[in-house]
Amino acid sequence: MLDPTIKPYLMGLSGRKNAVLYGVEAHVCVRQTALDLLELNYDVHLVVDAVSSMNYHDRNIAIEALRDAGV
Repeated sequence: MLDPTIKPYLMGLSGRKNAVLYGVEAHVCVRQTALDLLELNYDVHLVVDAVSSMNYHDRNIAIEALRDAGV
């Protein structure tokens, strides 16, 4: 998500340091986006009722890993 066109936009949102995430493929796309945002010192919040993966096990593992990472 944080490609060269998006990152400058986020950096331009002065004073905003919270991110709310939801989406599909929690163990890949959502996870990587959350970790990228954590590296940029955002407080990342995950809407677990709006997160999915093709495999329920992958979803649960991703949620646990993100919780452990500080999301």
